[in-house]
Amino acid sequence: MSTADLDSVRKVDDLRIGHVKALVTKLGGLDAAKDVLRGKRVVRLEELDIRTCQAKTLWDKGFGEVLGFKSFEQYLESIPELPERPADLPGHFQPILVDQRIFRSEELDGLVKVCELLGVTFNGNNGTFEPHDPKHEVKDDVYWMWCQDGKINRGKSVKACRKQFVKTGEIGLNAMEGLAILAQNPDVLNSHYMDL
Repeated sequence: MSTADLDSVRKVDDLRIGHVKALVTKLGGLDAAKDVLRGKRVVRLEELDIRTCQAKTLWDKGFGEVLGFKSFEQYLESIPELPERPADLPGHFQPILVDQRIFRSEELDGLVKVCELLGVTFNGNNGTFEPHDPKHEVKDDVYWMWCQDGKINRGKSVKACRKQFVKTGEIGLNAMEGLAILAQNPDVLNSHYMDL
């Protein structure tokens, strides 16, 4: 598939070209993908195998190796199934895989190691970040979150966003969740920043 052919599917919000290629193949080719983008065909998330695509992205960045997995298949077995999309969830929320196992490792200085794997320049350490809302801390090491990348809040202050979150039930991301979005979409910070 040529880059020119992919131009028509680049509207898939915030997915890397590698993900687009995998999705086009999974959907049955470029014409089928165009039908989805034009609204002529509805696709259930289960059809897209987002779990495998996102786990493969983390594997390719070295997460599995650092965690001691010998193969992608072993790493994939440790990833939970994609949960059903909540019926009342706004359409712009997308599933993102969060693997906190490295992040939570004291011996690896986890935050530093995750940043290194993702190519993020970071001069702090694990103690640098503390959750701004500890009551929302996720206990699971590996989980799916339904989120948006912050573009919708461009131009708003952190205070205004948090005030809106209270009204909508949305919560801010922690450092690892922000890095999880960055892992799946390395271009996410080209147009805006995320306050974590």
